[in-house]
Amino acid sequence: MSIKTKTIENVVKILRALNVQYKIITEDGTEYGELVVATQKKKRDRLFPHGHYSTYVYPYLQQLNVGEVTQVPINDYDRIGLSRAVSSCGIRLWGIGSNTTHTTATHIEILRLC
Repeated sequence: MSIKTKTIENVVKILRALNVQYKIITEDGTEYGELVVATQKKKRDRLFPHGHYSTYVYPYLQQLNVGEVTQVPINDYDRIGLSRAVSSCGIRLWGIGSNTTHTTATHIEILRLC
């Protein structure tokens, strides 16, 4: 029996004597105690790093005037993700309700309303 195992068993005895809830998970996965531990949420895998869509979209929107339409090519991007980025960038540049978008097979159209 290793020193780590002996120490953990001594700690478990003390925790039981104190009548407390606990959960100990060792390096090898051995569990002590009955406390329910929430599992950690797994981060979703991103296709592109944070800010990549915005960096791609902003040059198309920066010089857009009220009443003008521009087209942002979809290329190899996810159509839904790019559409959200176009709308979001428009809101950040001009405010809520300031633009409307339309998605086609090859590009995202954005109309600046105000």
